[in-house]
Amino acid sequence: MSVDYSVHMGPFIKCKADQMITRERDIIACGNKKCQDFQGRIQIYDAKKNFCPSCGSPLENQVVEYEDDKIEANELQEGILKNALYETSGDIFGEHDNDQHIWVANKKREGFRTFGGDPRHDEMYLEIQELDTEKELEGFKRAFESEIQILKNEYGPDNVEVVWGIFNTAS
Repeated sequence: MSVDYSVHMGPFIKCKADQMITRERDIIACGNKKCQDFQGRIQIYDAKKNFCPSCGSPLENQVVEYEDDKIEANELQEGILKNALYETSGDIFGEHDNDQHIWVANKKREGFRTFGGDPRHDEMYLEIQELDTEKELEGFKRAFESEIQILKNEYGPDNVEVVWGIFNTAS
């Protein structure tokens, strides 16, 4: 397994994602109510096993509930956004607890600043002028006008903000 560190500099979209929903999922787990593994506390992934490794009781199919973001960013990205943007908030260390999804351009667009380098090893010097950031922000808004409207429809118009900034991710 490898780790990819990246630094994003430029326009991106912040969406407030604090709306939660209860979802269900099917699991295979111990059916013994007295067992520590009962009702999905520990899920058994091996469908070939018939008995609980803790107590020896038969395994059964169970439905468990869990809290999740109301907005499924991956489904949104691959669905109506058609991969024009991608959501970067999750990382190798788990979901962030800041209740926001960060969306960035998924394709290089003409007129946007580019820079390279590995933030762990390479040094970078780049002058940033206020005029540059305003121009890039307006260009981003024009290039992704329909995608921004989709995000406003999904998250709510008051929960979507297009900004210019710098952030890093690890995936």
